[in-house]
Amino acid sequence: MLIKKTTQILNELKEMVEGLSPEDYATPVVMLSNASIGQHVRHILEFFECLLQSRSTGVLNYDLRKRDVHIEKNPAVAVSVLTRILEQIDVENMDITLQQQYLDTSGQVELPTNYFREIMYNIEHAVHHQALIRIGVQALRPELPLPRAFGVADSTIQYRNEMYSNAN
Repeated sequence: MLIKKTTQILNELKEMVEGLSPEDYATPVVMLSNASIGQHVRHILEFFECLLQSRSTGVLNYDLRKRDVHIEKNPAVAVSVLTRILEQIDVENMDITLQQQYLDTSGQVELPTNYFREIMYNIEHAVHHQALIRIGVQALRPELPLPRAFGVADSTIQYRNEMYSNAN
């Protein structure tokens, strides 16, 4: 179920990226604190890439992601990375050590986690950034159709459906 949801989210992201011109993809958006849609896409993809890389090392540190400007500037590069992630995402669960460094501490925190738990985290993280991307798309290309659930958490959709059905 986690892989199916991940695939859905990443395919929706891919479709959105394919619908944008390179200019719209890389244009800073005032409502996004001058971040571009491409920067948010890159951020999502690099978290997934970190997770996939942890499969070979057993260690996951999202802070050590590449921050590849090619992904944020060129939608074709983003689509290529999305395609690669989609091809590699469906694997068995495994234990992973999650590392995090906080600026106000002197040490690194390490916690046990696993691949499926981090897939779940990446789903939530992607949905959060897709909500911001939706704002950017609406600012630059309001005519571009996005899935109704793009950038909306499943729990919010469920809540809205319940509220709507109870109102009738």
